Formats: sequence, structure tokens, C-alpha cells
Amino acid sequence: PISHLRHVFYEDATQYNGYEIGKNISAPTLIIHGDKDEQIPVAQSMKLSKSIPKVEFSIVKGADHRLANTRSEERRVGKE
Repeated sequence: PISHLRHVFYEDATQYNGYEIGKNISAPTLIIHGDKDEQIPVAQSMKLSKSIPKVEFSIVKGADHRLANTRSEERRVGKE
């Protein structure tokens, strides 16, 4: 839960703009987001993916924040 995050996380979040930092990522990057994630909106990951030059963005249907849904795990590893 978000309540377990340390204060330092919040301090960093206010000092850095992840979307700007994304522009400097040169390594190929994979962003995976569950469409049932109730902690982070899919739109945020989509926005971040647009700022990274070499990115592959994938939405996993039925998966939550931890991608901890049996059906979505099967899709992820190609067992469906």
C-alpha cells in the first residue's frame, strides 16, 4: 500500500519529473501496465512511454498493479 512508502519517496517525487527524465533513457525499455491497476493510472504509463525514445508499451488485460492475475500471467508468458 502507498501508506508504506517512505517519506524520501515523496521528496524525490516532488523534485524530479519522470517524463523529462524519460527523454534521457537511451536503453531499449519495456513498460508493462495492467488495465485493472488501481494505484497508477494507465494514462501515466502511456505518457511516460511517449517520452522514452526506444520503448515498447504493453497493457495486460485483467492485470492489477502487480500483474498478479493468473489469466494475465498466462498471457504474459504466452501460455494462452
